[in-house]
Amino acid sequence: MFEFNTTMERLKEYFAVKTNADVARKLGIDYNQIKGWSTRKKVTVANLLEYLKDEPINLTWLVHGKGNMRIGESDDILNAITKIELAFEKDIDPKIIERISEDEKLQKLLSLLEYAPNEFLEQIISRLEEFKKLSEI
Repeated sequence: MFEFNTTMERLKEYFAVKTNADVARKLGIDYNQIKGWSTRKKVTVANLLEYLKDEPINLTWLVHGKGNMRIGESDDILNAITKIELAFEKDIDPKIIERISEDEKLQKLLSLLEYAPNEFLEQIISRLEEFKKLSEI
């Protein structure tokens, strides 16, 4: 779930509008849905992602206020991470997001992981866990 006030302020900025009713129009939804979000103080993630699917909005900016408002090529990795974060409704440590946004090697690694078979991913995870244990010694 998105926090209502922050989300609405960012959506107003993104759409260059002033009111929640304007945001509803831009999203193509009934204003009563926005009123419901306001009452609950939360915006339903699945709904909002569906309404924004054709928009070049940077989800990392929308959720965390990091990066550019509109998605660029360099935002693809962070946007994918934010989608995962939203799907599991679990926050990813902002330090990790910041590190990825600044490290080209990590961005390249993440962009290539989708092509790796599960066995290979399991090996990588196992090795990284070993490195973590060694760093704690």
